[in-house]
Amino acid sequence: LDDWRSVDGRTAMEHNRLGYRAAAAELREAWGVGPAYDEEACTACMGMVRLPPNLDMSLDAPGKPSTPQSVRSRLRDRFGVEAAVGGFPVGDGIEGFVRLSHAVYTSDEDVARLRDAVLVLLREE
Repeated sequence: LDDWRSVDGRTAMEHNRLGYRAAAAELREAWGVGPAYDEEACTACMGMVRLPPNLDMSLDAPGKPSTPQSVRSRLRDRFGVEAAVGGFPVGDGIEGFVRLSHAVYTSDEDVARLRDAVLVLLREE
């Protein structure tokens, strides 16, 4: 990857960093959520993106096997989206996050599939 360049001439590291930021911004806007942290300070190509607050994350506890009704299972089984999601206790509720990463092979269609799948699940809740 040392010699890899995007069509814009960017290195793989720069391409993936900018791709992550663009994908995270697209998902936040579509899902109506704020940033999980100061993403401008993030120099990596992976991070956490908040999931919509009305999405039931009670079956997606980190470190526990997913059930067929969990968000992670439904994303995978119904939409072909493999995503690391987790519902973390915050105050009196559970806040959901998805771990988003960007690599040279990540396409806009991959991000759109995740975006749209979460919106479908949200409408069904």
